[in-house]
Amino acid sequence: MTGPIHLSIAAPVEGGRPVFRAGGVPEIVRCSEMVVSHGRLTRTMHRHEGEAELVLVLDGYGRQVIGGETYLTGAGDLIFHNSGVMHEDDSRANTDCHTLCCVFSGLHAEGLAPGALIAPGRRPVVQAGAQFHILRAMFGLVYERLKTGDPYDRRIAQDIAAPLVMLAMQLAEKQPETPPPPRHALVAAMQSYMDEHFAEDLHLEDITRRFAVSQYYACRLFKEQTGISPMKYLIRRRVGEAQTLLLATERSVEEVAAAVGYANPNYFSTVFSRVVGLPPKRYRQESTWASGA
Repeated sequence: MTGPIHLSIAAPVEGGRPVFRAGGVPEIVRCSEMVVSHGRLTRTMHRHEGEAELVLVLDGYGRQVIGGETYLTGAGDLIFHNSGVMHEDDSRANTDCHTLCCVFSGLHAEGLAPGALIAPGRRPVVQAGAQFHILRAMFGLVYERLKTGDPYDRRIAQDIAAPLVMLAMQLAEKQPETPPPPRHALVAAMQSYMDEHFAEDLHLEDITRRFAVSQYYACRLFKEQTGISPMKYLIRRRVGEAQTLLLATERSVEEVAAAVGYANPNYFSTVFSRVVGLPPKRYRQESTWASGA
């Protein structure tokens, strides 16, 4: 009778070379299954500091804004979010969008920056093609094992993390490099400023004074480049961070509101509901995350 089998991938290699740098093998932080009803924006502007995210579209159609560029997605697409890259997800075309998502920490692949799944210039949305069913099984196994909360099941999920990331990176590397078009320097600077200061009492006049431009010029240029006004971007940035805190922490709605720049929790709930389609408490209750901790 054979003894117990324990899967462990400490240093995956490809062609005799390590895929990950020493100490850079990815670990699962959390995994989720999302079904987004059409017309409802689920995950607005947010980014993961020190974490990378993979999203597999199972059914339906979505719209992703990644690094300021818009991508239309559908069943079989694999979406890459490098650490620190701003992104936003919603459904489109009067259909629900069903996805599985895995967030990783500790990732440092050879030849890439820490927390990067793909190199700059690589398209962040690729078709999984023949690998779709394998990826769906791997995502699903990670999610189901993490949901149990059992330490052995968490270990199984963690052992799948490195092969999952390797398969995704292999798909990405087969795509041609397509650098995004350059953004106007002022718009990029305004976005960066709001990304860093969204939790402060920030108004349009503060932003335009910071960059010594008129409100009219700033709003017109910003909307031409992004499709929304600066203040709508700020609202989405705040709501996106609030979603992250609601999902990843046990902070109260009042604490979350204060952390993202809203002194009045009732007003925060109104804004959140208008953007997401659900009030904060219900959003937290209906979101299904499984932790790898």
